[in-house]
Amino acid sequence: MAYEKFTERARSIIDFASEEATRLGDDSVNTVHVLLGMLREGEGVAAKVLADFDVEADAVLNAYQPIRTQPDVTLAEIESRCLVEAEWFKHNYVGTEHLLLGICCLADCKAVKLLSSIGKPPVELCQLVVEVVGHGHEWNRWLTDHPKLAN
Repeated sequence: MAYEKFTERARSIIDFASEEATRLGDDSVNTVHVLLGMLREGEGVAAKVLADFDVEADAVLNAYQPIRTQPDVTLAEIESRCLVEAEWFKHNYVGTEHLLLGICCLADCKAVKLLSSIGKPPVELCQLVVEVVGHGHEWNRWLTDHPKLAN
């Protein structure tokens, strides 16, 4: 991953995600591991938004089991999507908020399926992220620029 643009917290999330993959016996890091990394990091925008939506690690782990063997996007795809989100906001860094938005914009990834299955619509998470980073006034434009979420 291109860590040079990642904030310290975003880097920690990726490190935690790698540890979660190892702990769970998975061969590679997937979007659910990154979601667990966000919860474990606990301090950034992503962690706060997930806490506001009562997303808990135990619920994530329980919902992960039925989809565990399904294919998922790669870390490179996650990185690419996060960079797109950072660019949308004209940020020269990738923070935890960009990681959460990036994953939520990967419509067919495991984390999106999981969040939806536990009653945490990714579009609602995204709206809160956009508001928290001070761009709530641009929500409609953000949503228009992300048509896969609007469906």
